[in-house]
Amino acid sequence: MKKFTFIIAAMLICGVIFAQQVKFAPLSAVKSNSEVKVQFDNHGSAKVDTDTLYNFNLSTATLTNYGFGPTVWGSWTGHNEYGWSMFAEKFTTPAAGDLNGFIYIPFAVYDAGSGVVNFKVWDDNAGMPGTELASVAVNIADMTAQTPHNIDLASPIAVDGVFYCGYEITYNTPVDTFNMVQTQTSAINTFMFYDGIDWSDMPTATSGGITGSNLAIGARVNIVMTEPLAEVNPTLWAAGGVEIGSDLVSGTFTLKNTGIGTLTATGISGLAAPFTSTFVAGDVSLAAGETYTFTFTFAPTTSGAAANTVQIATNGGTVSINLTGTGNTPVTGDMDGGFENNVNDFDLAFTGWTQHDMDESTTYGIVGVAFANAYYTGSFIAFNPATTSPALGVEWAPNNGDRFGACFAATTGPTTPNNDWLITPQTDVINTGAKFQAYVQSITGEYGLERYAIWVSTTDNQIASFTKISDGTHVEAPTGGWVMIEYPLEAYVGEQIYVAIQCVSSDAFAFMIDDIVIDNPVNVENNIAAAISVFPNPANNVITVANAENENIVVLNMLGEVVANISNASSNQTIDISNLSNGTYFVRVNSEVFKINIVK
Repeated sequence: MKKFTFIIAAMLICGVIFAQQVKFAPLSAVKSNSEVKVQFDNHGSAKVDTDTLYNFNLSTATLTNYGFGPTVWGSWTGHNEYGWSMFAEKFTTPAAGDLNGFIYIPFAVYDAGSGVVNFKVWDDNAGMPGTELASVAVNIADMTAQTPHNIDLASPIAVDGVFYCGYEITYNTPVDTFNMVQTQTSAINTFMFYDGIDWSDMPTATSGGITGSNLAIGARVNIVMTEPLAEVNPTLWAAGGVEIGSDLVSGTFTLKNTGIGTLTATGISGLAAPFTSTFVAGDVSLAAGETYTFTFTFAPTTSGAAANTVQIATNGGTVSINLTGTGNTPVTGDMDGGFENNVNDFDLAFTGWTQHDMDESTTYGIVGVAFANAYYTGSFIAFNPATTSPALGVEWAPNNGDRFGACFAATTGPTTPNNDWLITPQTDVINTGAKFQAYVQSITGEYGLERYAIWVSTTDNQIASFTKISDGTHVEAPTGGWVMIEYPLEAYVGEQIYVAIQCVSSDAFAFMIDDIVIDNPVNVENNIAAAISVFPNPANNVITVANAENENIVVLNMLGEVVANISNASSNQTIDISNLSNGTYFVRVNSEVFKINIVK
């Protein structure tokens, strides 16, 4: 069953626009917690004797559909309350050729009666669609949503330079539903619509609110090449986070001559520190179909984001490559279990901790949201929802602090489902009353709840050394907020151990874990009691009272009323204060009193 749900997509200058998000797999490998799941297996069914021109990359583009908000029905790309009737995508051929058809991907289709969409071709008139060159009628009833369709023209149309492919809709009663998948991939807009009076492009229509908007249409053109033509793949590299003083080498980039004659390069521009490249313009001399490969290196010397837009100039045109990366301050100690100290946003490795990625798969990301190491291959990521672009909502908030550990769903790999391990550093000697504690949740149950298991090793951090201490094949993490889990470690008194969290989710979304603690009571015969402390302060949902083992803890408001009471506390006792209002409170542990502020 297809599930249609609206979520906020962007805050535009003209107001709030809502987006209906789409999961396309395996190509785009992205998910949202509110979207339509679609299996999309090819780049359009282009005929073998043609080239298909796209203004976006189906492998990386955000594929979605925008509406006008809760008070206006319809979408930007089809039937809507404003009665817009025609929509077009602008194309520019690299050389003269014959247009013999095009490919389109509808988002939603519903035939209220005998609905028809007339697919059209126009020439250019001062940057907007001009004279109609061809029209093909297609019944809405014959379409399938989120599936590529071919349109064959009755006879080829000669094109050279700018032309437009699009469609015209009619408004029946009751109203049909048709709209097109829309993308946002660059700062170049190629999507135009006709409001019954004039053609407009998307940035003009929204006062600059949406840029880089494209319709999911590809033009099938049989291009007759008469000169060299440069093509580069891929066109971007997101290096992610790299520690200052370290470096990371990209995968292989390929420059290809897709025309005829000899392709030569005259230079590379826009490349600056901390990026370097093995590209040498003088080494490029490519006959038709030949390729030249090169790489980039990201070697940050300062912290923060870095970006280059690299342009390679050739006698077959200029090609561009976008490079991004983030310099991270080196960590010097073990990461804490709250993913706060000695770790950076979106790190994939945590000092002192061990990870095993047994599924060896790439992972899903989040529709319309960018962050370093998105679609990573690995186990867990130190996720900061406040520093994604755009920032995520409160449902992604950590239990405490800025970050939590996330294990995103595997896309494909040698094993299915996820098989990802996060292993603590070796503990001190386990004492009587020791417990493993953590907070977990599933970001959504739309694709099934997240699954995990807890394991213990008394020898080393290799998977074969671990014994499961959680029940069954797996435990499911609930939705709706963080929940504390706890496992006694009495069986390991007198030993030093490792504890492993294994994510075994099956095509879910994102397993979330935070505030991992080995609550190991102090052996009073051999240790001096540590000072009692209460943190964080200010607090919002949970406080921790440290070193108050076996004591009674009382929380009082300003009127002296008891609002929470804990008997026989653990050495790191957490107290839920989510139901308390903002204000000043007092935490009393025997004769000691601590003042805290609750701020939400």
